[in-house]
Amino acid sequence: MALILNILTGIVSVYTMLCFIRILLTWVPSLTYSKFVQFLARICDPYLDVFKRFRFLRIGMIDFSPVAAIGVLVAASSLFSSIVLQNSISLGGILAALLNVVWVVLSSVLGFLILLLVIRLIVLLVSKNASSSIWQMLDSTLNPVIYRIAGMFSTKNSQFLSQKKAIGISLAVLVVCQLVLGSLMRIIISLCLHLPF
Repeated sequence: MALILNILTGIVSVYTMLCFIRILLTWVPSLTYSKFVQFLARICDPYLDVFKRFRFLRIGMIDFSPVAAIGVLVAASSLFSSIVLQNSISLGGILAALLNVVWVVLSSVLGFLILLLVIRLIVLLVSKNASSSIWQMLDSTLNPVIYRIAGMFSTKNSQFLSQKKAIGISLAVLVVCQLVLGSLMRIIISLCLHLPF
């Protein structure tokens, strides 16, 4: 049993690495028709495409489905490893692995949004060309999110908030959410791992 799980862990780890490389190489269009990329596409795209069906993983032009796909593979590998270490399969361990997948995906989405907002705020504060086409494209994705968040935590109507204030409020809210949710998830996962069944 342990041998089979170790083999599965190795296979999942290798497949995770191949999928990660495949995702990175999609940013290099000149390599699209190379033999190696075509090989990766045949073995990775059917799996990655499953997650593209979930619309909630897309915010504007930003697609978080690759993050979810990698997160599931990492969680599966962790689950197999924990079963080998504990030499048993438990409901608590399975629940902990599933919760870990959810948190990896959610944390990655929050972290990426925070990074984008930090970059956008810096550009607004220091750049004289803060409204170029690339920033307008980014704003078209971010503005619906930041004004919705800012509207929930501001005494003013969100439409009267400046972009800088909306970004500042959203940044604070997202950072607090990531810290609080991270702490809660660690506690819940720990409780799951200590379940007697």
